[in-house]
Amino acid sequence: MMDSAQFLIDYQDKVDSGGLDNAMRSIEDPKNVDYIMEYGWELVTCLCNQLEEEKNLNEEFVQFYFKCLNRVVEICKPKEILLAFNEKFRNIKSSKVLSDAFKVTLKAFLKIERKQSLHLKDILETFGFAIKNIVSDTLENNNEDFLHVYEEILKSIEQFLSGFVDLIGMRYLKDLTDFYAGRCLAHSEAWCRYEVKQCRRMLLQLVIVE
Repeated sequence: MMDSAQFLIDYQDKVDSGGLDNAMRSIEDPKNVDYIMEYGWELVTCLCNQLEEEKNLNEEFVQFYFKCLNRVVEICKPKEILLAFNEKFRNIKSSKVLSDAFKVTLKAFLKIERKQSLHLKDILETFGFAIKNIVSDTLENNNEDFLHVYEEILKSIEQFLSGFVDLIGMRYLKDLTDFYAGRCLAHSEAWCRYEVKQCRRMLLQLVIVE
């Protein structure tokens, strides 16, 4: 029986050699779920390293890498995967790759149930860095497709934001409602400093997200 370390080595070999079909079957095989859970960070690194190689990747390769990344997101803990994304997606060189990166990041982000704002800050910093580099590179090379690149970037940002704003806003509103209702039921006297601070914190979070 293959151990988890051997699975990772074999998978990296398949990706590096361009054996996309075999690599895809390997990551989709239910028997390998435990291996994927154990090496989520390493798998993200392996796949993203390929995306960093050049800015004009073949569409088939891009689709393959992100299909694999989506599979990893489905299986692994979202916090670990988001940390890996934040490290690797800073180096994206293509607006098309950026669009797919936003989508897979959103998928992982929506699995986070608490403290989303902390992760959102890191995500926005990561993509802000990538966008700055893509735009600068396009301008420096007098790329005639600048307008198209710019439109792709704006569309990616819009899709990312619209994917979570309503959901996260409702979560914070529910937190605030539950907290307020719980304190009213608990006692009728004035709130202590801690309770006021907690309520204020949740209100601020709601305003910031919206």
